[in-house]
Amino acid sequence: AHERAAKIEKGQNLSNWLEAYWQSNYPNPTGYTRQSIAQMQEAGMRSLRLPVTFEYFTDTVPPYTIHTNNATFALIDSAITWAADFDMLLIIDNHHGWEVNTANYLQQVPRMAAMWKQLAQYFTALDPERYLFEIWNEPPVLLPESYIRPFYQACLDSVRSIDTLHTLVVGAHAANLGLALAATTPYAHDNLIYTFHSYEPYNFTHQGFPWAEPFPFPTGT
Repeated sequence: AHERAAKIEKGQNLSNWLEAYWQSNYPNPTGYTRQSIAQMQEAGMRSLRLPVTFEYFTDTVPPYTIHTNNATFALIDSAITWAADFDMLLIIDNHHGWEVNTANYLQQVPRMAAMWKQLAQYFTALDPERYLFEIWNEPPVLLPESYIRPFYQACLDSVRSIDTLHTLVVGAHAANLGLALAATTPYAHDNLIYTFHSYEPYNFTHQGFPWAEPFPFPTGT
C-alpha cells in the first residue's frame, strides 16, 4: 500500500461524468475521451480518480444485485483501458448517492457491503499494481463515526472475502474531514490507504460554485 500510494503522485478526478446521474444524457458516452487522458498525462498527471454512482444501479432489496449490464460499466471499462494505455494509476471511487441518515443506516450497511462484494468479483482480474478501489466518497457530514464505521467495516470484510490483493482507499466520517480521520481508529485490515479531503481556504477552492455555502468568491479569485 505504501508503494502504491507513492505512485499516485499528482492526480485528477474524471468529474461530472459517471457520478453525474442527474444529467439528462447520463451516462454521457463522450464526457471524457482517450484524448482527455492524453492531455492530463501531458499536464503531469500520474493518476486518475473515477467517481461512479454505483448506488444508482444497485437494487434496494436483497440480495442487492448490481446491474453490471448498465451502459456505465462499458465507460468504466474505457477508463480502465486508458489508465493502462497511459501508464497511470486509476482509483475507482464509490461516489454520490447513498442517502444515509440515523433512521436508515442499519438497512443501508448490508446493501453497500453486498454491492462491494459484487464489484470485487467484477474487477478481480484488474492489475492490483495499477487499480485501486475507494470504498466511499465523503460520507454525510453530520453523521458521527458510530454511524459511518459500520459501513467501512462491512465493506472491507466483504471485499476481502473475495480479494486480498487490491489496495483499498478508506476515509472517515464528516465527509472525509482530516480531523475526523485523525480521530478514527485504524481498521484491522491491511493493504489500505487512508484519505482525507482538504478544501482550505474554502472560498478559494469553491469559487464560482453556485451550490457552495456560504456564497463563494466570484470566479477568478
